[in-house]
Amino acid sequence: MGELFDAVTRFLQADGWPLQRIGQETAYSMTAEGEHGRWTCIAQVVEEESLVLFYSACPFTVPADRRGAVGELLHRVNFNLLIGNFELDWEEGHIRYRTSVDLRGQRPGALLISQLVYRNVLTMDKYLPAIQAVIQGDRSPVQALLEIKD
Repeated sequence: MGELFDAVTRFLQADGWPLQRIGQETAYSMTAEGEHGRWTCIAQVVEEESLVLFYSACPFTVPADRRGAVGELLHRVNFNLLIGNFELDWEEGHIRYRTSVDLRGQRPGALLISQLVYRNVLTMDKYLPAIQAVIQGDRSPVQALLEIKD
């Protein structure tokens, strides 16, 4: 494929991720499991742009009547995140967390790829309880965030 995709592949294989190639794309699907749940992740490489993207797909779908509250929660979370962002598909109710790095002019090392992947997975796991509480209507976005442990 390409140098960047090969580096991502080597890291994910060496780290023991259960990889499934997505068609002919320079992307893999895999499963992550944290303290608060299990979800699908996507590692994608855009060679011509020297980009590596990593996504965690939230295991919960947001019902239409809860999208406003969940959107507020994710907006509040994003405001304080140093790396990455949560995204809400307003039409379908899907949530994902995305981290990415532009490696133009750099050699893709395992440490950088590891930081990209693990920052992503740990962040999704950290906020899953708040997302679930707001979806279920158990907490307001502000209340749910106050219960997150750093």
